[in-house]
Parts: sequence; structure tokens; C-alpha cells
Amino acid sequence: MDIKMAIMDGEEAMQKMLEIRPGTPIVAQTANALSSDREKYLKSGFADHISKPIDRQLLTQIMERWAL
Repeated sequence: MDIKMAIMDGEEAMQKMLEIRPGTPIVAQTANALSSDREKYLKSGFADHISKPIDRQLLTQIMERWAL
């Protein structure tokens, strides 16, 4: 889930999605790369975090970690 979106930010969209499908792992995608940013997104309910630019190997690891 991209954090910065035009109409609704990623955190709001994630909350709405989790109301419909509780427990769905949603990964925050953002240019915010500090460890404090990661902690913020995890505390807000995201399952994981990946920063831009996307590292394909890391993305693959995250996808494998959360594949249902």
C-alpha cells in the first residue's frame, strides 16, 4: 500500500481494508526510510514496510513472508 495517495492516504485505506478483511497482511510502501518511520507504520497496523526505491530481492522476501 502506497502511503502517499491523492484521495486517501495509505493508513486510512489500510484501516478500511482491514474492516472488510481483518488479518490481511498489508505492506506499507513509502519513500520514508528511517527506522522510526518503519516503527510508526508497524504500530499503525501495517504488517511490514518497504521503502522506495524498491529493492526486488527485499520485495520478494517480504512477499514470501506474508503469502497466504
